[in-house]
Amino acid sequence: MIAVHRLTHPTDDLYLNPDQVQMIEGTPDTVVTLTNGSKFVIAERPEAVADLIRRWRASILAEVNVVRRPDLRIVE
Repeated sequence: MIAVHRLTHPTDDLYLNPDQVQMIEGTPDTVVTLTNGSKFVIAERPEAVADLIRRWRASILAEVNVVRRPDLRIVE
């Protein structure tokens, strides 16, 4: 899950499943559309959301590599 913030509740985290994100629009506010049709207007820029998704997916792949190859270590 990635944490973003609604424009109407900027201090509360909104957790989205990146696998359910269908589209991210910056029109001028950022609108995230999920595969079920739900839409959320969030404070983060589209580029930042795309980066969060990329980092989330990379973390999943890194975790799989550790399970498959316990001799590999992740350095952050």
